[in-house]
Amino acid sequence: MGVPFTLLRWSTMVAPSIACMYALNIASIRVAACDSTLSEERDSLLLRLLFLVISLIVALFPFVELERRVEENNVAFLIVTIILLMIFIIQSIYLMIQTHAHQIVGPLPPVEPYSATGSSSPSPNRNEKDLTKTATSSSTLPMKDKVVVITGANAGIGKETARQLAQLGASKVYMACRSAGRAEKAIQDLLNTKPTPSPSSPLRPDQFQFLPCDLSDFSSVREAVNILRKDYKEGKIPNEGIDCLILNAGVMMKDKVITKDGCELMMQANVLGHFLLTRLLLKEEFFNPSPSHRHRRVLHLSSCMHRMACKDGEWDVDDLQCLKIDEKTGKDRYSFFHHYGRTKLGNLFFAKELGRRFPTVTSVAIHPGMVKTDVTNNAPYIIRTTANLFSFMATGFQKTAEQGAWGTVYAAIAPSVANASTDTTATIKKSHTKNIKDEEENSKFLLSNGSYIQNCRVKETHPLTESTEDARIFWEKCEELVDLKTKIQVDESVV
Repeated sequence: MGVPFTLLRWSTMVAPSIACMYALNIASIRVAACDSTLSEERDSLLLRLLFLVISLIVALFPFVELERRVEENNVAFLIVTIILLMIFIIQSIYLMIQTHAHQIVGPLPPVEPYSATGSSSPSPNRNEKDLTKTATSSSTLPMKDKVVVITGANAGIGKETARQLAQLGASKVYMACRSAGRAEKAIQDLLNTKPTPSPSSPLRPDQFQFLPCDLSDFSSVREAVNILRKDYKEGKIPNEGIDCLILNAGVMMKDKVITKDGCELMMQANVLGHFLLTRLLLKEEFFNPSPSHRHRRVLHLSSCMHRMACKDGEWDVDDLQCLKIDEKTGKDRYSFFHHYGRTKLGNLFFAKELGRRFPTVTSVAIHPGMVKTDVTNNAPYIIRTTANLFSFMATGFQKTAEQGAWGTVYAAIAPSVANASTDTTATIKKSHTKNIKDEEENSKFLLSNGSYIQNCRVKETHPLTESTEDARIFWEKCEELVDLKTKIQVDESVV
């Protein structure tokens, strides 16, 4: 009997250790990726470390007595001890599940602030399926009769966002993509998706439409706006126009590539193309940001990696294309991760400056988290190979595309300062529950212009992003790079 109990003893020690190491690894990855800070991870790590210490103390001490009782064949003592040890193993598994749910998927925000206002917004305290269930059981869906444009909607987070918003009632989702074939395949996949929550609410073919748009080609962006204008004139877009523009598309390139417009590809596809698309749409009647159309929203997919570009010497608004040659190295500043970070910082500057110049538009940036998508397809060989070899392990450290879309969907339907009346905002702030302890906590769920959303909550960004001067200079530099000669009239009092 000694050998089985020795194995059980080691199992008892290993399980809590694995739970603690799993939490430590996730915290290390998040901190290294600028997705979190040590102070934010501290409580979670201390709790698991305390459990590890307690479990080891409790597990080790009975074994001396256990070995003696085994010889005496005290069955009752053995059963109690085994049950105690199994509890440690089960608790370790629970902690690992909790770590993944809270640190990777993220804490789901409370439902009460929105349901209390009479809003039909789905409960942000549940997962996406519950959100849809809540919404579809309501007489009015939160996206009912609304029109959405999503760039890069043929795969990953964009595709999932299209599906979830369509299920929440969007009458038309324009899927702005480069490839017609990939877009049509994505649409077919969406239509073949098992309806949530029941077969009575299937997605319809007329809810999706392919919109040709190559962000790395400014002429293609302009043509996409022409198509939307034509659809509006033909009545395919209702009089209210487009309600939500989601700037989702993004690429990561291992080598610097110059587009036919003379811009560096990553900066153009991730930032400049979106900048041009948004500015051109703001000129159109169907996306006019006038006070009578306060429901317009522009959602920018950013990333925690914007912090990489905030380090000393990384951000140079006069060298967005990485053309300057470093005197020490004799090379330009282009690098795979750092330049991607610059584009994500650009997304944040764009979101904040857009909200400042057009206060009636809700402009919000979203960090979807660590999501398993195809964005690294153009990464260096070593990174792609490593990712493929350890993909089974990476699953435990990443969100699914479905979970990655929750933040965008939340930003599309949550109450915003620009949209909410004084009474509505006051009602939201008074809706304190056990999940919302005070007004400061409650404010994390009310969108305001320039907000940065992570795990469906408003989070702080690097202090550099708060510089209105840097944002203004970046905006003007983008206008110069996209050759936007026709300036849009804006409220001079806020510029």
